[in-house]
Amino acid sequence: MLDKLKNIITISLVLVLAFSLSLQVNAANTFSDVSNSDEGYKEIEYIYVKGIIKGYKSGGGQKFQPNEVLTRYQAAKMLVLAGGHGPLKVSKSSFKDVKLNESEYIEQAVKLGYMTATGNGNFSPFKPFTRDDMSMALVKTFKLSLTEHANKPIIFTDINNNDALAKYVKAIMYNGITKGSQGKYMPNSGVTRKQFALFIARGMEDEFKVNKEVDGVTVPDSSKSVGQVIINVNNDTLNVRAEPSNSGTVVGKLVDKEKVFVYEITGDWLKIDYKGKLQYISKSYTSFLDVNGKEIGASTGKVSTTSPDLNIRSKPTSNSTIVNTVSQNTELLTYGLYNGWYLVKVDNIPGYISATYTKDATKPEVTVPDNLGNLTGKVTAASLNVRSGPGASYASVGSLTKGKVVTVESLNGAWAKVKYAGGQGYVSKTYLKLVNQSGSVLKNRIILIDAGHGGKDPGASSQGVTEKSIVLKVSKLVEQKLKNAGAGVIMSRTGDTFPSLQDRVALSKSTNSELYVSIHVNAATSKTANGTETFYNLSANDNGAESKVLATKIQQEIIKNANMNNRGIKEGEFYVIKQMEIPSVLVELGFISNQQDFNKLVNDKYIEIYAQSIFNGIRDYYSVQ
Repeated sequence: MLDKLKNIITISLVLVLAFSLSLQVNAANTFSDVSNSDEGYKEIEYIYVKGIIKGYKSGGGQKFQPNEVLTRYQAAKMLVLAGGHGPLKVSKSSFKDVKLNESEYIEQAVKLGYMTATGNGNFSPFKPFTRDDMSMALVKTFKLSLTEHANKPIIFTDINNNDALAKYVKAIMYNGITKGSQGKYMPNSGVTRKQFALFIARGMEDEFKVNKEVDGVTVPDSSKSVGQVIINVNNDTLNVRAEPSNSGTVVGKLVDKEKVFVYEITGDWLKIDYKGKLQYISKSYTSFLDVNGKEIGASTGKVSTTSPDLNIRSKPTSNSTIVNTVSQNTELLTYGLYNGWYLVKVDNIPGYISATYTKDATKPEVTVPDNLGNLTGKVTAASLNVRSGPGASYASVGSLTKGKVVTVESLNGAWAKVKYAGGQGYVSKTYLKLVNQSGSVLKNRIILIDAGHGGKDPGASSQGVTEKSIVLKVSKLVEQKLKNAGAGVIMSRTGDTFPSLQDRVALSKSTNSELYVSIHVNAATSKTANGTETFYNLSANDNGAESKVLATKIQQEIIKNANMNNRGIKEGEFYVIKQMEIPSVLVELGFISNQQDFNKLVNDKYIEIYAQSIFNGIRDYYSVQ
């Protein structure tokens, strides 16, 4: 959905720091009232860099005011951004005490289930955000399991195990987000800005999690686990044993579909966390889960490793536990992309490898016609350097102006060898619109089709139908039509997986894609909102003008063929089309919240029409030099 993509604009601020997920902070203090010796300094700097907080201007600098009690409005904004979302625009505030121009983050927080109204049509935006409010909000924001630790003890003297609040408090306690104070949780106390910064940082990054102890016994730290499994015993129970053997003492039982963390694999036995202690279960009755606690589906692709002795880690971070190592040129099936890390399996045990040290083993083979003059390129940049070799480090031997048409002699990854009136050399393929002068205009073009959302992010939904399922159907049909026309097609996902927005951009660069089309379904609080709209970006994408041409072609085809209300082509600030360097568009097929549009979005006849229209728009874009 359009609103969900608007969120990550702030995340672009950290891309230069985020490759290794390093938690280094700025040398100079961001806030004058938070010194680098203060508790929470690193956490506050971390969420500032993530764009979750801004602070207050003071005397030419900034203050964080760490000891002030957080308001419900401030909490709503921080939670929405920490959860990877953006503001939700509405035409009318849902709450009597919230002004329209202050409602966007509140509306989104309520819609996502992070927070609720306070009664009588009010939200109470400036009341203190309590630790009671916080427990449910953090569980919802970070998608923590409420059943995983349900049978474990609660250590806080002011929380009864039967309290409705208990399951939420257990979830954040056993996930290392809170440890209370002197044995108490203090549910009615207001949360300070510093405290909430600590909680948000702990929820986002394992390094900040607190040590957890229950009744003096250290609880196994899930951040040090090698994975998580779900129990598969067909409504039966599975014995938990004190030793990795069928003769080991039975110390408990796990029920079907229960999830547990694994800390060691010993042959056919798994060492797990059971009621705060490390015990053993048979591996035969379990299935490993991904880092989000979801069952691992079918393979989504194949990669080959490019680095010797590449570490496989328990989580998609460079500081997580190493569970295995593979040699160079090892081919591995992938089961999703998570913030730049591929989920793979070795000996049927899952783990994560950095995508940086892999190449796509299923990358489409793109050939260059033998006959000179068959492939041309039109320069799309204001000035394009011609270099002596295929790389930015080679010397410049000339330049080409926008609109210049050259003959393409060969392609070498991201570079094209070209011939023109002034000579020949290599130019960045990113700034050439490649056009076949004979045969199919789509033959050998590398096109990235991005089915929005997926996995843990369903997108918009209505009447039991999700955005992620609709757009995947359309995307797969577009893929097949493009392949039939000779194009090389890259898919951001082919199943119910969740590549992040950064993953989608990285995929484009790693595959040297030449065109990007992201497919979505819209939604609005007003059920009358309807129609198709297509977005491009001029502010950051150097190929913005080409993106606008592509958006026009696709929009025209959908409006004509699917008889949709024409909401027009628009410039958008969405992360994926801003961060791409190639012509890129984001298509909103229709409004799932509008009954007329909904009827089309769930109709196979119209799914085919949408796919054919997108294909036609891409084809028409390439039909004109």
